[in-house]
Amino acid sequence: MNYWLSNGAPASKLIVGVPTYGHTFMLSNPSNNGIGAPTSGNGPAGPYTRQAGFLAYYEICTFLKNGATENWSSAEEVPYAYQGNEWFGYDNVKSVTLKAQWLMKNNLAGAMVWAIDLDDFTGTFCNQGKFPLITALKTTLGAAQLLLFLSPQSQQLLPQQRHLVVAAVEAEALEEVDSVQEKPAVFTQLLETKTPSGTVSMESPISNTARLA
Repeated sequence: MNYWLSNGAPASKLIVGVPTYGHTFMLSNPSNNGIGAPTSGNGPAGPYTRQAGFLAYYEICTFLKNGATENWSSAEEVPYAYQGNEWFGYDNVKSVTLKAQWLMKNNLAGAMVWAIDLDDFTGTFCNQGKFPLITALKTTLGAAQLLLFLSPQSQQLLPQQRHLVVAAVEAEALEEVDSVQEKPAVFTQLLETKTPSGTVSMESPISNTARLA
């Protein structure tokens, strides 16, 4: 962002992207686990997102609960964590709040979130309330400066599912948000919705495909 600003881009046209996911890597040497440590490849896929090298924020919270060591990088103002030979880089409530404060200080246009369904939308994985990262942004910025998107996984749902608007999302994450790309389909572990072709059963918060029961 500093590059764009220093080369004359108007601050009022710049939007900071904020991830609700993290990237994971396999450490070449588990004892060398700081930022910049050598790695041998992507970390394993998460149980819900199912993509190597990529974890939703709520999946990262599970690793932290299961004993991963979390550290804070003062230089980058972000957390990172490791467990054995797995390494995780991500944002948390603290780092998201700092990003929001920074963009306001520099009079930038606002923040873009990728993606709404990768935050802890149930509030049960991280124990920080529903949508902790998006809520931190909304609280710091105000809703008018927040743009939300859905992840590619959500595009795999049936049309009937994709246009569901769950009250919890509107109340907890989208209240007063003016600019939303699409009405979100919210995924719950036990969500079942009748469709003309049968019952769509979602067995995980983010499923690659909808299963017809």
